[in-house]
Amino acid sequence: MASRALAFLRDHAHLLRREPPVRVHMLTSPAAVARSADILLACGASPSATADPETVASFVEAAGALLVNLGMLEPAREAAIGHAVAAARRLGRPWVLDPVKIGLSPARRELAERLLGAGPTVLKVNAAELAVLADGEGAEAVRRLARRLGCVVAATGAVDLVSDGKRLIEIRGGSPLLGRITATGCALGALVAAFLAAGEPPLEAALLACAAMAVAGERAARQARGPGSLAAALVDELAALGPTDLLHDARVVERPRVDLRVYGILDPSRTGGRPLPELARAAVRGGATLLQLRMKGTETRAMVEAARAVRAAVAGTGVPLLVNDRVDVALAAGAEGVHLGKDDLDPAFARSLLGPEAILGVTIHHALEARAIPPDVATYAGLGPIFPTASKDPGDPPLGPEGLARLIREVRAVHPGLPVCGIAGIDAGNAASVIEAGADGVAVISELFLADDVEAAARRLRAVVDSALARRNAT
Repeated sequence: MASRALAFLRDHAHLLRREPPVRVHMLTSPAAVARSADILLACGASPSATADPETVASFVEAAGALLVNLGMLEPAREAAIGHAVAAARRLGRPWVLDPVKIGLSPARRELAERLLGAGPTVLKVNAAELAVLADGEGAEAVRRLARRLGCVVAATGAVDLVSDGKRLIEIRGGSPLLGRITATGCALGALVAAFLAAGEPPLEAALLACAAMAVAGERAARQARGPGSLAAALVDELAALGPTDLLHDARVVERPRVDLRVYGILDPSRTGGRPLPELARAAVRGGATLLQLRMKGTETRAMVEAARAVRAAVAGTGVPLLVNDRVDVALAAGAEGVHLGKDDLDPAFARSLLGPEAILGVTIHHALEARAIPPDVATYAGLGPIFPTASKDPGDPPLGPEGLARLIREVRAVHPGLPVCGIAGIDAGNAASVIEAGADGVAVISELFLADDVEAAARRLRAVVDSALARRNAT
């Protein structure tokens, strides 16, 4: 279940040593210039750092990318930033914004907001700056900010987070000692710009820079006696770093994100005896965004064969297949993950078996169940039952839309930003109320797979869900 992030490191990881070297122009704090320049030179890039408003545009024109860092702002440097960003936009150069300490100065925050309006390619922030700009913290705040700004956000911390609003990548490594030497965060912004100058896509440029700094920082810390020796060792390790080092030592995880809008659950008892692969193809053609195979009580080999057949039927569509309850079957069939009910395998144990990049869904009927699930284990939650259903005895009375809205609030108080879908008794006639209650999608069985025309039923349900989501997002 390798992610696209790991595949990118495998297929494209390289550092910046080439002739002629890529050039980066840095508008950064005077305290950060030397550290940033040393790190760029160690990696094979060529830095420049003039802050003269009269000549900065020429330097941007000669560079492959621009770094704008708001540290130690002075009138001349602020004027140069305006000229440099205008030049980058005119010339089509990628640029990185590092809004240093914007929480400490209203004027600096105002400048940062203006620069964000100019469309940076990558925004690099630390936890404090993320809190100011996203009014939150953690992975969902990073993803939300990237989506709002329409750029890649790289948030540094104990775990670095990189997102383009859809994908979310975690990079672990480094050392707490890095926080005790000047301007390593500023230098990371310059390194992101260098990978942009080398032609890497924005998400991958941020990934490569964070991974290189994490691996080199961790290696440097193992030999350093303190912050002073760490600073020298960091430059040495970056100079020695090669692509295979990133492949072997970078600890990169791409957290899965699922599209829950139309979640079709294939249960042989609710299909009218029709072949599961055929029904899966029809549902996906009609707009189903996620599939689950539920075959309670079926012999293991038959389940694996059925899962493989369904997965083959939807191959190339981008629609994931999950297996209900059975982690062993999901792994054997190459499915993208599992869904667990409250009486199934412990979610944390299932996550340890599946790995961090598989999709893991959980059913939640009560807030107490949400509190029992550790953070960062579940990819999404199915909440219900919403309406009466003949497909399964849920063991609890229906919540209705109002109860669902309350349960969503309770779940997200424990798991902020966790995607949720409604389950049980949902059809095209009541699906809009589930979305209006705050769900991200609907999970259905009979509405799709007992329909005479599965494709038409999926298309009808998808239209209802999309319209309800559009109305909700417009308010």
